Amino acid sequence: MSGFLRRLSGRAKLDEAAAAVAAAAARRSAAPAPPRDAAEARTIDPAAYGMPPRAALRTGLIRPLPALTAAGEAAERTGDWRPASALLEAVGADWELRYLCACHLAELAVREDAWLRAWRQAAPRDPGAAVVYARSLVEVAWAVRGTGRAEGVTAEQWQGFHRTLSAAPGACQEAAALLPEDPVPWIVHLGAATGLSYPHEAFRELWAMVRSRAPYHVPAHLGAMNYWLPRWHGSRELVTGFVEEAIATAPIGSLLTLLRLDLLNNELRPEDQEQRRAFWRGPEVRHAVDQGLADLAAAHPAHLRIDALRGWLAYFLTRSGRYAEAVWMFRQLGDRVATAPWSYSADGTALFTANRVEAVLGWEDAGRPALPNGRSPLDATPAAGWGQGPELASGPGPAAGPGPAAGPAAQPYWNGRGGAR
Repeated sequence: MSGFLRRLSGRAKLDEAAAAVAAAAARRSAAPAPPRDAAEARTIDPAAYGMPPRAALRTGLIRPLPALTAAGEAAERTGDWRPASALLEAVGADWELRYLCACHLAELAVREDAWLRAWRQAAPRDPGAAVVYARSLVEVAWAVRGTGRAEGVTAEQWQGFHRTLSAAPGACQEAAALLPEDPVPWIVHLGAATGLSYPHEAFRELWAMVRSRAPYHVPAHLGAMNYWLPRWHGSRELVTGFVEEAIATAPIGSLLTLLRLDLLNNELRPEDQEQRRAFWRGPEVRHAVDQGLADLAAAHPAHLRIDALRGWLAYFLTRSGRYAEAVWMFRQLGDRVATAPWSYSADGTALFTANRVEAVLGWEDAGRPALPNGRSPLDATPAAGWGQGPELASGPGPAAGPGPAAGPAAQPYWNGRGGAR
């Protein structure tokens, strides 16, 4: 464990704090409804439906990124920061991918930061090192606080949290000055702003800096949605307004319809079981799913966040009884279980497989109905290679500019850090 980060946080046992994060997230998360009793007692052969077996499911990075994995291993095992620096430079203006890489490297630095300190000392004007450092401050602050409700946070945790997080805005500004066009420091700043209780006007000014650089950045929108949640600094009306405006002003194919699905499941879903059943089959969910399907169809197939929307659609289609479309969506997901809603669960693989079984059995019990286009969901081509993807390209798509059981996550969207990985 890094002595540097221990001193920043005022805590000697960040491993325990990190474990508390996962436990608190599991308690707080909006646990999805369990599968039907009938589905629980039955199973399927995934291969018969063009789906990978449970053993092949992946819960790590949202895409296979060998260069990022290698850079992280070099940093952790040998202290060599140069592959990380080269990777962030090679990513260029792919801001979705740059954000993902910065977050992953920052997570490693929370565990041991000697390589990051060496990087910053050897290359003090490297914007990659600066943004990874800024993100690591946000990571360690939230690890110290935990993601539980405020009443469950100790005075010691609050002190460590504020001590560490108060350094993040300055670190974000330093990183932003080194590469002014980069939105990632501003996106990282969102998590600090939430934790430090920025007033609405200050947060809106910060959000304008993000929007001017990456108007349709998916994790940035998730981080901003965090701030406007009732449990943070907004209200149901404010967060709903933010989500609806984001979707209305984004080009189709931006994938931002996943904001509405996330909000519906985690904030607007009724607690009463009878009301919940009507909710899943009601007009609000139907509209959200249909718009999500249209958004997905228009998205660049290599968009880094495309499986995040697929995951939400697979879950919503299953819960709303649209089983043919759910089966097709699970086939498109293949082995990729690293995004919400699966990542909201303490056992994302179990949540994924339970819903996949329910979708297939529901489709079989209904007599194998066709998709709306008349084709069988088994006729559609499944995800090629079960997880293969471009190494350093999330795809241009609309995001570059205007023009589809039990509950959470390692890093849930609502945890305050400011965006999803």
